[in-house]
Amino acid sequence: MPRPPATLSAEPGATDRETEQDPADSRVPTVVSDASNTPVRGGGPRASGGPRRPVGSGAGRGGGRLPVLAARVRMPLMWAATLLLLAAYAGVPWWAGTGLLVAALAVYLRLGTVRREPRAVLPPVRGRWMALTSPVDGTPSQGSHAYGQTYALGLVAEPGGGARPDIAWRPLSRPPEDFPAFGRAVYAPADGTVVTAHDGRRDHRSRNSWPWLFGAVVENALRELRGPSGMLGNHLVIDVGGGDHLLLGHLARGSLAVGRGDRVRAGQVVARCGNSGACTEPQVRVQLMDHRRPLFAAGLPIVWAPGWNGRGDGAGLPETWRPVVVEGPGVEEVPAGQESGGDDYAGEVRRTSRNR
Repeated sequence: MPRPPATLSAEPGATDRETEQDPADSRVPTVVSDASNTPVRGGGPRASGGPRRPVGSGAGRGGGRLPVLAARVRMPLMWAATLLLLAAYAGVPWWAGTGLLVAALAVYLRLGTVRREPRAVLPPVRGRWMALTSPVDGTPSQGSHAYGQTYALGLVAEPGGGARPDIAWRPLSRPPEDFPAFGRAVYAPADGTVVTAHDGRRDHRSRNSWPWLFGAVVENALRELRGPSGMLGNHLVIDVGGGDHLLLGHLARGSLAVGRGDRVRAGQVVARCGNSGACTEPQVRVQLMDHRRPLFAAGLPIVWAPGWNGRGDGAGLPETWRPVVVEGPGVEEVPAGQESGGDDYAGEVRRTSRNR
């Protein structure tokens, strides 16, 4: 029997209910996926000519047990291998650390990637934004499977007209207030319950100059010593039901409008965009995981529900480095001067050679 479509509203721990889609209700979308389960533009036939498939939810359905189990031990294995290699200076046989590192790399690079239909959610931002990283152009989208990032999106505000400082040699860094994304509202992508609300990380200056970009490699390695919070900065984790958890990261310090245990509704303002954690400039990180703790989570694919760009193009995600106007299904709030009637990129999702 076919799996029922996922809805944006779900009680934590509840099972999916079979629902017929109302044409006037974009909150129960049907999504088209390609063979690799990477989100593509909805509303048309699959490239392979196969039938349309509904969105599922839950890491186990369509994902398999092995990828989930591998994702659970991915980072603990890497840390253990690193410690064993360092212990070689204290007399521990070098082959012990080397062997464990090889095994850890095999798990990290080849296993632990869940393949399933994407879950439909609302976009976490409104207005004209651009994806610095997107699973549309390949996975892992952030260049790393760690901490549930396999299908993560990194979004920056791009209102146009040079409002967003670009990468340059000088100045070396800028205050976060120089970027249009800083302080912008972040919306809950789905109904659910907040299970993690991490605040307190400062909003650092930008790292979008060439010298800082090179130095950020070392800086991020030091940040990782703090664990996931060092990389994700201030963040929220929302239990959206079916075993799925949405993470919103790099939030502004002191901006969290909800706390642990609070119920949130899709489209509700829950925080503000910040520049905390391992990011080069103020941005919003959104990712779906199968566990509340990023350290042990497998990343899961997501797609934005039909109507996300106000054009009725079906479900999809923004392509990297292509500014799009994001409205969100049934949401009319678009910041002034960023209406969707202009000549912006239409927001269609194209497949690249890496996704075919």
